[in-house]
Formats: sequence, C-alpha cells, structure tokens
Amino acid sequence: MRYLNYIFLTYFLALISLPVSNLLRLDVQQLFRLPYINIRYFDIALLLLLLVTFSSNFILTIKSRSKVSILILVFGIFLIINFIRTIGKIELNAQIGFLLAYLSLFIIYYITNYFDKKDILLFIKKKYILIIFLVFSLQLSTLFLFFSGQSIIHDDVMGKRILFDVIGSKETIGVHNVIVFSFLLALFNQELFGNKKFLKLFSLLFIIIVIITTTLSFHRGLTFSIIFCVLSYLFFISKNRIRTIVITILIIILSSSFLIIYEEEFIKVGVNPVENFLSTIEYGIDTKNLNWDKGRELSRIIGIQIWLDNFWLGMGFDYMFKYTSYQEIATPHHLVISSLMFNGLIGTILFIGIYIIFYWKTFRLFRKVLSGKVKEEDRVISLILIITAILWLIPALTQEVQFERYSSSIQYIFFGAIIKLDDYYEGIINEQKI
Repeated sequence: MRYLNYIFLTYFLALISLPVSNLLRLDVQQLFRLPYINIRYFDIALLLLLLVTFSSNFILTIKSRSKVSILILVFGIFLIINFIRTIGKIELNAQIGFLLAYLSLFIIYYITNYFDKKDILLFIKKKYILIIFLVFSLQLSTLFLFFSGQSIIHDDVMGKRILFDVIGSKETIGVHNVIVFSFLLALFNQELFGNKKFLKLFSLLFIIIVIITTTLSFHRGLTFSIIFCVLSYLFFISKNRIRTIVITILIIILSSSFLIIYEEEFIKVGVNPVENFLSTIEYGIDTKNLNWDKGRELSRIIGIQIWLDNFWLGMGFDYMFKYTSYQEIATPHHLVISSLMFNGLIGTILFIGIYIIFYWKTFRLFRKVLSGKVKEEDRVISLILIITAILWLIPALTQEVQFERYSSSIQYIFFGAIIKLDDYYEGIINEQKI
C-alpha cells in the first residue's frame, strides 16, 4: 500500500507546488524534481510501483488473473516493443515520459491483484480529509492570487480566466477528477463523516469556494461537472430530500452573495462573475461557434492522418509536430485519437479494450447500487467513484489526460477501487445463485 501512498502524495505535492511557485516566483521544476538527479518525485513513485509489480511472479500465475489484468499486461508488452522500435527518434527522457504515462495503467493491475475490496476502500477513506483539505487550499490560493493580480491569464478565445502563471511549467497537472471527487465528498459529508459540526461547516465552505472558483475560471468541463454533481445529489442520490434541498438552496444563496458582494472587485481586474458563468454555459452548448473546441478539431484531423500513415503500430513515441507543417500542434487532445496516433490500431484495440472493461464494471456497479445489492457502508463511496469516473470522460475526450500522468494515475486508483467493488459484489451474487 505504501507505493500507492507515494503516488498519491507526490501528486498533491505537485498540486501545491503550483501556487507556491507562483507566489514566490520560483521555477516550479525545482519543486517537482529530486535535486541533483533531476527526476520528478512522481516518476520515482511510479517507477517504484512498476518495479514491485514486475518483480512479483505475476506472469507465472497469469491463469488466475482477471481479463483487465491480462489486457494491461499484454498492452504493457506492446508498449515496450513500441518504445524499442522508435527509440532515438526524439530525446530519450521525452520517450521515457511517454512510456511511463501509459505504464501508469499498471496501478490498476497492482490494485486488482494485490488488494482486496476492504484494503483499497480503506486506503481511499484514509485520504478523504487530506484530499478535501489540499483541494480547498488550492482553491483558496487561486482566489488569493486572483485578488493579488498574479493569476489572471488572457485567452483570446475565452477572455480573462484564473490560472496559475508559473515559471518553468512543462506539464499539465490535471485537477478535474480530484475536484469532482472532493466536491462529492463534501456533498456527502454527513453520510461519510456523521454529525460532526466542524466537518459540516468546513464541507459547506469548501463547496462554496469550489463553486466560486469554477465560476471565475471559465472552465466548461468543470462547470458542467459541478452542476451534474449537484443535480445528481439533489434529485437522484440523496435519501433525505428535504435536507438536501435546504442545503442546496443555502449553497446557492451563500455563493451568490459572495459573488455579488465582491462583484466590483472582480470587475476591477476585468472579470464579471455573472457574465462569466452565463458565458461558460452559452459557450459550452454553442457547438457551431468556430472557436468552440479551441482549434482542437484540426489537431484531431492531423492525428488521424498520422495514424493512417502508420496504421498498425502508430508513429511510436515521437513528436506530433514532426509529421505536420503546423508546428504549434502538440497532441490531438483526445484519448482514442492520441492512442491511434502513438500506438496504431493494434495498441489501441488493447488500450481501449481496457477502458471498455473499466466502464462496463462501472455501469454494472451502478446497477448493483440502484438495486440495493451494495451494502449501505459501501453505497456512498461507490456512487462517488462512479460519478467521478463518468465525469472523467469530459477531459478524456477533450484534453490529453493520458499524458497528464499525475491526475490519470489518481483516476486509475479510483478505477481500481470500482473494479474491486464490482468484483466483490458480483462474487456475492454468484454465490447466492449457487
């Protein structure tokens, strides 16, 4: 379990490094990497987990492995072959980075083969407070840097938005899935933490802060996700409807009050929160807008063309811009198209096959929750994991999540938990049939 702890803690170290780097004007790479060796802390944690996984006798006992484990193993072998096949096309450290991003799938292999349902849920539950606290700190840092004028970046398409402007940023540290996960933890605070007044107040404050920063950030995917979480909690999931409605109304009133009280301060720095929120919704549904996908349609078309030119095995671990005259295009920003481009048809069949199993088990677990086949003690965390998995499809199909190995690795921990939950209750159902 300690190797999952390393993954988890180095991810949140990277998150906290963003506001710290912004505030102190430090090169963020100094905070990401081990001194002298110049290797990311996160990559060290991932390599340790891979080393432990590969040093075990998992090949000798392959007959006892699940379908998803076998697919991950075969895909891993394919990746190694593709890495060797294309080694030297670009600098070695970049190729190793691409390889590690895909090999982070072995986090799921590690969980499904060396943990039981109780272990992985205990691991996640122990991180509840830490997740909420760290995301809360990140959101507060966002607001502080916003008011101090240090975090506003102008986007020609989106207008002014709140982002961390950091020195030395080379990689994206995704936060979509942990914000959604922590937001759901806060919504379900009573079911998870009981009637603890401090945690209730803290959860309420956290929800309000997330709503405010989401409103200001002009982020379509996250705005939709937060609305989806609230509506799911309000109309579909919560058992105490009256309490849920009262809490939802209170959250709306408090969030709106804050935005109204500080509206002039926001306008002074060029951001109107009400207009931002309405524009985000309008922009999100206006698919005829030429800037709707921020030019990513072109990158996807080019990605597909590169794949067609390298049909079976893809271009391997290489840079996309080498295959096109559009030098500013780095990735297709689409999970499937990126895989086709890098891994070809053979690798993508394996890769997407893994995801099909993920989401089949997510759907199957959801049906078990609805039919009352999941114990009450596991019901809430199952729903939180399911909603997080569903909403992760937004960045997966619009961004380059596979190479954001920080956040994708955390999502793989969530997927591993879903698989263990589904397998556990599927086993109980099968025993009852006998």
